[in-house]
Amino acid sequence: MNKLEQKRAERKQRILSEAKKLFLERGISDGLMSEIALRSGISRQRLYVYYNNLDEILSDLVADVVAHSYLARIADAPDCDSPDNIIRYSILSFKNLSEEVHDDLLFLTLYSVYATTNNKKGKAYAPFPLFEKQIRAGQESGLFRRDKPLEELTAALSHILAGYTFYCETLSREGRDQMLSDELLSRLADMVISYLKND
Repeated sequence: MNKLEQKRAERKQRILSEAKKLFLERGISDGLMSEIALRSGISRQRLYVYYNNLDEILSDLVADVVAHSYLARIADAPDCDSPDNIIRYSILSFKNLSEEVHDDLLFLTLYSVYATTNNKKGKAYAPFPLFEKQIRAGQESGLFRRDKPLEELTAALSHILAGYTFYCETLSREGRDQMLSDELLSRLADMVISYLKND
């Protein structure tokens, strides 16, 4: 990668970083391009060199969050020997999530609401498929249900995890600790895996 390409990649990453912070502060809505440009230290015209609209920013941001999320990395844990064990292990690790990971999951919650409410415009929104390969492996082995497409299962799981995190953030410290206790996270894991198995 030459210097020009590296600078372009760094600028795109800064745009995504500032956009995510803005979305967490004010929600996702049309009309934020000027603010994203300002926070990124570039002009609005310059921003359009990188992204034509808000939806393109969201698409890259969702892909970036999912690809680099703690949950995506933990889903590759070598000590888990089956898809359901990986998913259970990942959910039980919720209590150890960093602030950055909570921000990622809160952003995914905001994105899912935005995508749902804007779907009437005829736009296609990409799902954020956490644990996609684990669910696919479970389907291929007969462990998980096959009556629903992979996209629907991964989207459902992603919504559950993001929504649970969002709910935890609305509680007092004591309430949040209770929701992130081993007992309740085990129940959440049971619910998710039961859904995937169609029990």
